Amino acid sequence: MIAHAGADTSYAQFLAEFLQIGCDVRCDLHTGRLEPDEHLVELVAGRDSEILILLLSQDSWPARLPRDRWDPVLLERPLACVLVNPCPYPALLERRTFFKGNDHLVAARGLKRWLWQQLNDPSISAHFHWSLNLEDLYYTLADRPGTHAIAESGEQALSFAREAAGEFECVLWVACHNRTLTEAMGELGSLLGLTLDGQERQNRQGIHEMLALRRCLIVLDAPSPEVRSALTAFGRSSTLIAPEPVEIRETPCTFQYARKLVSQKRLAEAYDIFYAIMNQTGEPGFCAQELAWICDHWGRTVEAESLRLMDQQIPAHQPSLFD
Repeated sequence: MIAHAGADTSYAQFLAEFLQIGCDVRCDLHTGRLEPDEHLVELVAGRDSEILILLLSQDSWPARLPRDRWDPVLLERPLACVLVNPCPYPALLERRTFFKGNDHLVAARGLKRWLWQQLNDPSISAHFHWSLNLEDLYYTLADRPGTHAIAESGEQALSFAREAAGEFECVLWVACHNRTLTEAMGELGSLLGLTLDGQERQNRQGIHEMLALRRCLIVLDAPSPEVRSALTAFGRSSTLIAPEPVEIRETPCTFQYARKLVSQKRLAEAYDIFYAIMNQTGEPGFCAQELAWICDHWGRTVEAESLRLMDQQIPAHQPSLFD
């Protein structure tokens, strides 16, 4: 609840819209608006279960109150305060989460970080620091959902990802340098906790649907144009592009690694590696057997039968991939 006086409604509306977009919460301004001659303490009394934001102003806190009136109501609950204009509020409130409202955007960002903390892990203290050289990225990515930006350098992308983590539900760093779209999707899907046992189009759709609902920052580290186009977020998530690689990962082109991907149900990546091994060796070996299982799972029966014919030692009937 944003508790505020009628004279501060426009500021309360700005904060409510900012928090609703950034934290996926609902701020009912009607229940938090003071009636004429009502005090903030009277409004919030009896609402102990609610996360509370107080807008302190001459209209909401016009005179000093004895501590026994406000202490039991305010200090034993999740509380953040924004000073809209000078008023005789208790100085003790400044020991809680406290912002001066002369810079609306700084106060809004601070409240968003504090609210994320309250909603996800109240035991972790929120940090309220914004580097001036990252202001453009904050404005583009953190303050609005469904946006994307290109960092000036890989180092700037890394700095923003570390500093702005409190602005997002999570930060997902995807190493893309010299990696295919299938590999990048596999890593991103794994970070999101998704099972990507489908083909490329199905996997991409699953990732897009997840990102559209969550407020994530996806950092694509030196992506190819194809990867950048396919994985730039929309919906509630935002995407940052690192122009040169910060982290380089080599994908092992080995049978053992492909089998590991199969066990993790990252089938599209395994499919590409098995075929790459076959092309390198010129022999189907066990790769054809693994590929046949994958194709059966995808319903690509013609390709599966063709793969079985490559090696007469492979039985005509294979068990289901996940039996």
